[in-house]
Amino acid sequence: SMASKEETKATQAELDRWRTEGFDAEITCSDDEFATGTFRGIHELTFDEPEYVDIGEDEHPCPHDYLVAAIGGCQVEILKQCLEKRRIEEYDIDLSIRTEKGREAVDDEIPETADIRITDTYSEVAVSVPDEHADRAQRCVEVFEENCPISQSVQAGVDLHVDASLDNS
Repeated sequence: SMASKEETKATQAELDRWRTEGFDAEITCSDDEFATGTFRGIHELTFDEPEYVDIGEDEHPCPHDYLVAAIGGCQVEILKQCLEKRRIEEYDIDLSIRTEKGREAVDDEIPETADIRITDTYSEVAVSVPDEHADRAQRCVEVFEENCPISQSVQAGVDLHVDASLDNS
């Protein structure tokens, strides 16, 4: 069960750390196992690919799934936080997100299934609250997306910096 709001109130030091520390991950993979990542040192996710990709077994979400989950999950979490900040503790949020894909040429050494790019996402969000909270909830519905850090990061484009090396032992 979720802890009460009083138990989960963050200290200023925790908020400062949240705002300044990176969301670090360690992801490993070998020829006989799925890629597995540890996030912020405490959460583990496993990666796979759909069966139509040569290496895929479709036993775990693929990276595209996690990207879509990050967008939709953040939208729900920000909306939830807004409702609770406005002291609306009884609510239901249903989000459905669909994507459109495009294709981008890849190098000959890369499987052609890697040419897929998510070009657009479409979120449909339905929020239900008791009638007496409708006015307060409306503001959350109006502003949650523009305040979602993941949506805004994706929309702005995240600068990627990659340092890759080969260790042929």
